[in-house]
Amino acid sequence: MGIIFSIVTTLASVSPLLTFSALYQQKDWRRDRIVDHLRTEGVWRQLFGIIRPMIILDCGIIALWIPESWPGLPIVLLLALTMVQIGSRRQRTPKWTQKAKLVALIGLCINGVLAIYLSPIYLPVLLIIQPAILSLILLLLLPLDRLLKARVHHAAETLRSHHPNLLVIGITGSVGKTTTKELLLALLKEEGAVATPAYVNSDMGVATWLKNILTNPPREWINRDRPIAIVEMGAYRKGEIALLCKIAKPQIGVLTAVGLQHVGLFGSPEILAASKGELIDALPPDGHAVINTTSPPCREIAKRSPCPVTTVKSEEVKVAEEESGIALTIEGTKLTTHLSGAHNTTNLLLAISVAKYLGVEMDAIAERLRSFRPPEHTFSVEQKDGITVLNDTHNASPESFSGALSWAAEREEHPIVLLTDGIIELGPLTDRIHTELGVKSSTFIDRAIFLSPKRATSFQKGYGREIELFSKHSTPLPPGSLLLCIGRIPPSVITKLTTC
Repeated sequence: MGIIFSIVTTLASVSPLLTFSALYQQKDWRRDRIVDHLRTEGVWRQLFGIIRPMIILDCGIIALWIPESWPGLPIVLLLALTMVQIGSRRQRTPKWTQKAKLVALIGLCINGVLAIYLSPIYLPVLLIIQPAILSLILLLLLPLDRLLKARVHHAAETLRSHHPNLLVIGITGSVGKTTTKELLLALLKEEGAVATPAYVNSDMGVATWLKNILTNPPREWINRDRPIAIVEMGAYRKGEIALLCKIAKPQIGVLTAVGLQHVGLFGSPEILAASKGELIDALPPDGHAVINTTSPPCREIAKRSPCPVTTVKSEEVKVAEEESGIALTIEGTKLTTHLSGAHNTTNLLLAISVAKYLGVEMDAIAERLRSFRPPEHTFSVEQKDGITVLNDTHNASPESFSGALSWAAEREEHPIVLLTDGIIELGPLTDRIHTELGVKSSTFIDRAIFLSPKRATSFQKGYGREIELFSKHSTPLPPGSLLLCIGRIPPSVITKLTTC
């Protein structure tokens, strides 16, 4: 009977193990991001959930009258819950990278051993302490993780030093990195440019990608004397962009803007600005910086650049919002794009400035921009059953959120509905920023829908009306509506609101 209990308990642990593995992976297996997530989303619900503790508590009460029901009843019920989660395909799982497989396997082994040697009385508790077990696993793997990272970093750095003819363009900033990267790729594709894939902007992601393309050069580089690699650079702490620059050695640096995204992890706006400036600091004297000096912190960073700087200011360019996207005229050449939102003018100007610096003529720039399509889920406008949907679910920052609201305020669709879960990792600025966004939304957003109540409360202070929390009973939008989808939102939620 003891072995059966152990096997059943181990199987019942699969669901919480997978759930928390997925959460840890979503936060890049980083302790600082996990801690911030728990602080803003609530420790109890995120770590333990509601259903499992309730099952154990209810079964504990039953055991007061029927002692023999413990621990068999809660374990069987929790196993049934796991089977339902997996069978209904509602079980959250990580992407099965090598690290995720290793963490999950070690976790399953630890659960199996504990299920054998723990007293049966404590077995149900094992099923709600999976976050602690995963934290222990990551702590034990930390030396190995650091060793493997150092090896990958060194391999990529060494390969990079063997390709002095490679031109690396680094792009960083609080907002607009991905859009600027994709714009620049479109403008330099014919010059043999390749760029980091979506969501690849960390030290390991960039190092692995760089190592792979230098080992097996892409077809775009065939017969190229000066191949080009465009590298998006993200960070959550001071020193991380400097590390990326040490690996990739960029000769051109693009700084999109310095705002407040992830300020809760950096610690202060000043540290965040200094961290973004590490890209410019790392450029060689014969390199070139392209900086958005509309952003005040960027103006200060530009002053200390070790190389020549090209500055862009969106307010100096007249922009028209056409049906297909924004249009502007530069040097007598009209540029039309499929990129919506006046706030994207800065990203456009940055990409154009780099292309011009590298010798691309304005006529060619205009032609290539006409065929450009914005990256998926990055301020892309689409139609769903007569409803206009702004899909900006790739990421969310205070600046991009505000830009989406400004764009929506000029639209003619009605009603205008906001679907969001707010902005994460803002630290002590969370309440203030969401209240300000609520104030900006109050004059034209007809219906505001949040996925959870955490940031909705602050938003409602400024919005001045009730906030709707999304549920299976949420009413779909009528044809002619405009739906603003901002932040990480599951596609199923958008489908629910756009399907009558």
